[in-house]
This record gives sequence, structure tokens and C-alpha cells, in this order.
Amino acid sequence: MKFNSLFKGKKSWPELFGTQAQGATIIIESQNENVDAIIVEEGSSMSIDIRCDRVRVFADKNDVVKEVPKVVKGKKSWPELVGTQGEAATTIIERQNGNVDAVIVEEGSSVSDDIRCDRVRVFVDDNGIVKKAPKVERERSVERDRERRSKKERERFRETDSKRQPEARQCRSSLPMTC
Repeated sequence: MKFNSLFKGKKSWPELFGTQAQGATIIIESQNENVDAIIVEEGSSMSIDIRCDRVRVFADKNDVVKEVPKVVKGKKSWPELVGTQGEAATTIIERQNGNVDAVIVEEGSSVSDDIRCDRVRVFVDDNGIVKKAPKVERERSVERDRERRSKKERERFRETDSKRQPEARQCRSSLPMTC
């Protein structure tokens, strides 16, 4: 997956309503490289998990799209809540985006590294005051992935560079003692 935010790119495909589902998935994935489009046949059971990197294409038995395919919508960050009470912040977040659960976390606490776009962590200080802008999980992990990736790239460059340096230091002169 690209390290662009999942919330960039096209989010809704009303033009695909009534078209063939197989073709719709190809179009969706070509117009938003951050999502996977899956076909869900009418009447079939499906998980109720919410994933911001998935677009469900609801189709009938004839493979015709029956609903407008779209990325899960809703507000994704709340910078205006910094400085407010954590309990109040969780209520506001869940009211403004019904697809997420807001969870209070004391600043400095260790948290799991799992990726869930249906969770917003609200980091609070000892007084219960929000210290960081709450964000939908996936957004935060994209930022963390960028940091990890750039660190890995720097390490890989150092390894490659250290391997090259001995070659560069080899004496290329045919005369003894000139290197």
C-alpha cells in the first residue's frame, strides 16, 4: 500500500451504480490506490468490521451493483478538542463520527500497535485534559509508517554506503606507497 493517507483520492462512485460489479472493483482500485474493493453479493453474510481501506461493492445475483460504492465517511480528526476534558471529547467524537469508538488513554501509556480505523485514541494528562489532537487510527499509523520507512531507508543507505566506502578507499595507483 502507498504511504499516502487513505483519506485521499476518490471516495464515492455513483457512476458505477447499475454496472457490472467485477468491472466496478477494477475502476475503484484504479481511481483510489489506497483501497481494496470487494464484491458482496446481496443476501450474503459479511463482517461488520469497519475498514477505511476497503470499499464494499454490493451486487445482486447477476453481478450488478445495487448500491453506490463508497469509502466509509465521517470526521477523521478533532484538533479543536485539545485542552478539553477527555470524557466530553469522547462523546463529541462518537457523535460526529458514528463509525468510531473513542477511547481515553493516559499520556505516556503503552498502546497496542494494531491498525484500526474504527478507533480514536484520546490522549489525556493526569487531569483528564486532552493533550493531542484525536485522530482516526489509520491516519496516525500512516504517519508512523512514514517515520519507520524513512528510518529504514536511512539505515539501508548507511549499510550500502559503508559497503561502498572500502571500495572507494582502495588504492588505484600502480606505484607503491602513493596511496
